[in-house]
Amino acid sequence: MRGQTERVSWAGLYIAGRTHTRKKEHRSTGPSYGMPAAARTIGMAIEVKKVANHELIHEDEDFFVYRFGPGAITGEQMEILSELERRSWDRPYIFDLIVFDEQTSIPPGTLTHVAKLFRHSPPRTSSFVVKSFFLRTSMEFLVRTTRLLGVKVEAGFFENEQSARIWVGEKRRDRK
Repeated sequence: MRGQTERVSWAGLYIAGRTHTRKKEHRSTGPSYGMPAAARTIGMAIEVKKVANHELIHEDEDFFVYRFGPGAITGEQMEILSELERRSWDRPYIFDLIVFDEQTSIPPGTLTHVAKLFRHSPPRTSSFVVKSFFLRTSMEFLVRTTRLLGVKVEAGFFENEQSARIWVGEKRRDRK
């Protein structure tokens, strides 16, 4: 099963011939950290890649949002989602926000597969929104494994998306 890629205009939240409304938590959290520059510019489009209940949103040139819905996230699904991000690996640094639903599960072998997928990634700063102890521990393991493979990773863990966006926004501003 291959993922779907859509062009999304944040100005009207218009997707493939139909109006699409996002939940309020997915929108701007303020002028400095909320909607990405691409979304704030009228007419600019971003890409969204979807697989099952999971999606990857390319919000800005170096900023990606992974949203994992209920259900299992497999290594194959991560490969499909990460295709969009890999196109930006020529950039010197990547920032991402990773949001997990409380019902997301990770089957055995997935973390190892994902770590290998990202071993050639540029340095990155990742902010994780996780409420589940198991998912948080799994993501801490993934960060450590990715570091062992030679990728510089800075990670923060948060209870809500607003805090995670603020933190990653500050890190992006500090790098510029």
